Amino acid sequence: MIFVRGIKGDLKLNPTLKFWGILFLVVAAIVWMFKERADSLQEKVAKCEERGGAWVGGALQMAFCETDEKDEKDW
Repeated sequence: MIFVRGIKGDLKLNPTLKFWGILFLVVAAIVWMFKERADSLQEKVAKCEERGGAWVGGALQMAFCETDEKDEKDW
């Protein structure tokens, strides 16, 4: 049953549907967020490979693209 009668006799949405519906939306939003992040990472890796570089660090936030060009810096 989608609708149930409240204490005063009025129709309201079933509380179980409210709970599972909200939970489903939260889980769907989290999955979408991870999918977008994975797609973004794949794009970065593809751009790095197009430039002839190698992606270092995997999916970590501190990952970067290492190219063959050597930057001469004084450390």
